[in-house]
Amino acid sequence: MSLAENWVSPFGSSRKIAGSNSPIPYLNEIPMTAISRFLREVKIIDLVGNKDPAAIQEAIDSCSSPARSEAHIVSMPEIDEHSWKKYEQLVK
Repeated sequence: MSLAENWVSPFGSSRKIAGSNSPIPYLNEIPMTAISRFLREVKIIDLVGNKDPAAIQEAIDSCSSPARSEAHIVSMPEIDEHSWKKYEQLVK
């Protein structure tokens, strides 16, 4: 939600999701073109805390799959279970 609402702000030499409550809100390995494309092509529906099955189903049903833009394919970095370690000092 914070990424969609606030974008990314510089944090030293890092890119931080502005307004995020995450302990590791950094997107350094994700190219800015990929972040921009994500925000253009993904519809954010805030259902945090909503436990109503009918409302959740309605949100799911409202989603459609528009044609994806394949004009610019960006390779994503390899992320594994140890990727978080490079941010360990920032979180402490």
